[in-house]
Parts: sequence; C-alpha cells; structure tokens
Amino acid sequence: MSIQIECVTQENAEDLQCLIEDMRLPKDAHYVERCLKKERITLLASVSGQRAGYCFLNFKPAYALFVHNNIPEMQDLNTHPDFRQQGVATALIQKCEELAQERGAQELGLGVGLYAGYGNAQRLYVKMGFIPDGQGVMYDAKPITPCDIRPIDDDLCLMMVKVLS
Repeated sequence: MSIQIECVTQENAEDLQCLIEDMRLPKDAHYVERCLKKERITLLASVSGQRAGYCFLNFKPAYALFVHNNIPEMQDLNTHPDFRQQGVATALIQKCEELAQERGAQELGLGVGLYAGYGNAQRLYVKMGFIPDGQGVMYDAKPITPCDIRPIDDDLCLMMVKVLS
C-alpha cells in the first residue's frame, strides 16, 4: 500500500472538502476556505487514489509556549475510518516533521484531546516520540489553573512536543 501526501491548494481544495463531508466531521461549509487563507500548510493523504486523511501544519499557532519557542503546531489530524491502522496518520505526522525541519524548526508541537475519542491519537503521538510540554492541561490554548472548571471537549488538550532530529 502506498500513501501519497500532497499540499492542498485552491485547485484541489474540493478534495479536502469531500473528505471532510465523507467523514461527517462537524465543520461548516467555509472551513476549508478559511484554512487555506491562514499561514499554515494543509496536507491531504491518499491511498490508491482515495482520500484517506488530512492535517495542518500551523507556523503561527495560538499557544503561547509554541509562539515563544518558534514551534510549529500540527493540528486537526484526521484519518478516514476506512484507512485507520494503515499508516496514514503516521505518514502525515512524518510529513509535518519534514516540512517543519525544512523551515528551520527544531521541534514540532501538537495538542491532543483528553477524552477516550482521542485515545488512539494519544498512543500514536507517544509512540512517535511526542512528550507533554510540562505546562499541564490547556483549554483553547490557555492554561487551566487549579479548581478551574471546563467542559471535556475538543478544546481541552494536553500540549506535546517532539524534538526533531
């Protein structure tokens, strides 16, 4: 099985939109359009010509520690259910690492959700060498302090980093 990864542009943005719709992800109709206008690289993975997953490599993250240390952030990694456990997410992460290094980054960061739906991602990130950044849990890229109450949703994350070799 061969995994192809390409950068999404205006010319192939419809492929990403179709993948998001096929996966029934809760994104609005203008999500892809907004993504392409931001300073980040949008990657689309395919397997045998079928759209299999995507992610973003954001060089202007909102998380203060990443900003301060010039750490790009991999965001919104999603693999189509039909292609999970086949190396698609791993290939997307490796491509983000490669692109970050090409731009001079020494580390790559990401945030991972804390509820069970993120369990496979949590395990994959650790397996691939990402470790918690030591700042504790964040909500919408901002620190949580003792006794704070936040919903357990996609904005409640543990931020992780990997030193790139």
